[in-house]
Amino acid sequence: MSYTPDLPNGIKIIDDRSRVVPKRERGELGFIGRDYYEQPFGSVATPLSGSELIPREEWYDRAVDLQDKKTSLIHISKNMGWKIKNQRSIPYCWVFGVTAAAEICGIMQGHEYVKLSPSSVGAKVKNFKLKGGWGDQAAEYAAVHGWVPQDLWPETAVKRQYDTGENWKAAKRYVLKDWNELRPRSLDDLYSCILRGIPVPVGYNWWGHLVCGLDMIPFSKPRGLSDRDIINSFGLGIANSWGEGWSAGGYGILRGSKQIPDGQVAIRCMTLL
Repeated sequence: MSYTPDLPNGIKIIDDRSRVVPKRERGELGFIGRDYYEQPFGSVATPLSGSELIPREEWYDRAVDLQDKKTSLIHISKNMGWKIKNQRSIPYCWVFGVTAAAEICGIMQGHEYVKLSPSSVGAKVKNFKLKGGWGDQAAEYAAVHGWVPQDLWPETAVKRQYDTGENWKAAKRYVLKDWNELRPRSLDDLYSCILRGIPVPVGYNWWGHLVCGLDMIPFSKPRGLSDRDIINSFGLGIANSWGEGWSAGGYGILRGSKQIPDGQVAIRCMTLL
């Protein structure tokens, strides 16, 4: 059984046949896989509970329902005016994707949309150096210190002049309240969150890049429930951090094995005072 999703014109679909050339020479990426020997899974934040995993046999019907009713995270974020972020030439994708998820969480909680500065977190984690990282690093820092709003700390400014007491006082209004570590390469963790309306920043070794996973796109009903069946039938709808000029307004789709993340976190709830 096939399904034809209502996709925007010109949307980029990256699958196993795509020739994806990383832009490392321009410093636009920045994802580095977490060392699980140094930092074992579950040592940073609470993993997703088993009771929250959605059985695979429900995935197709749930994904189709979200598309038909236009209630996926991509639909919701667009309808509520959320704007794609743009990391430009700094290798902070690992924090831009987490920041995007946090902004969307705030909107879904009914708070006023406030653009947060990814660089306020990335610069502090990396001691104001342009270095790559992984999503857990950004989430762990933001859960303690929060994000400085973008009108106080520009989106891509890695400068100490913005590292002030007043700015961090403002950041206490935008703290990550709840997040989960997700198992690397686990489709069950990824799509159980996506189908529940929880954005998932996902990092890829093949791309050297992290993006924000927002949607489960059904293309056909899977023949079985194996990982191969799933990746052949669904795609992951993503929000990139290369501005609205990439793909269709900054959104794209990963299909086939390209959608299986090497690192992922679930961003669940913001504290906005």
